Amino acid sequence: MRTLYREKRWFCGDYLEVDIYPVFKMQTGRSRRGKPTSEVQAKLNDHNAERKLVRLLNANFTRDDYEIHFTYTDGNLPENDTQAKKDIQNFLRRARRLYKAAGAELKYVAVTEGGIGGTRYHHHVTMSGEVNRCELEALWGYGYVNSRRLQFNEYGVEGLAMYITKQFRTHRDELLFKKRWSCSRNLIRPEPKERDGKLSYRRVRDLATIESGSRESFEKLYEGYTFAACRPFYNDMNGGYYITVLMYRTGIKFSNTRKRERMRS
Repeated sequence: MRTLYREKRWFCGDYLEVDIYPVFKMQTGRSRRGKPTSEVQAKLNDHNAERKLVRLLNANFTRDDYEIHFTYTDGNLPENDTQAKKDIQNFLRRARRLYKAAGAELKYVAVTEGGIGGTRYHHHVTMSGEVNRCELEALWGYGYVNSRRLQFNEYGVEGLAMYITKQFRTHRDELLFKKRWSCSRNLIRPEPKERDGKLSYRRVRDLATIESGSRESFEKLYEGYTFAACRPFYNDMNGGYYITVLMYRTGIKFSNTRKRERMRS
């Protein structure tokens, strides 16, 4: 059996995500394919969905855009999923009119949580920031609103993506056939660029197992980007190394914070 390694690269705004994994080609004969267990497959599905959302957010939103969290007062709680979905759709319809009046285009990703085990419904919406935030908050009308500008770090908005989809990990069985998020049609959907054979088995093994120098190795491999993280995995079943590499464009700044001056004694 011959093995080559494939790189799948997603360019998402200021961020680059790379999956490196083996592709096995059978020389002759036939072999029985093993299927992953249901639990392993479920975790893989969670991982793939979360990474897709991270890439979608990183590719379409900037520090000028908003993350907004909508909750309900007791008297306005929706009775079911259908009502909760209608509430957020009505808000987005009103928001679309507000953006249009301002000569701007609305972009959004929306996630609804709640309704399982008595948990309260609430919504998380990432939105383009070309209109006044206070005007957006006023459009809700069912309870409290908490909003702020998006906060990026070396992983983009990965933390936000993990937070707003946490219910799908903790209640996986109940939400098996439910959409994890909805989004506007005008978003960029990052498509991977693939290349095979650039990295040998030995090179991938070294990248996955040698910590010292790995940063320099990845930055040399993907010029123009700064290393953020390497998440390797070794598969005992097929002897292959799997790596997810997260990087950001060299030179970008994540905040305007400055060091606090020490008090003089």
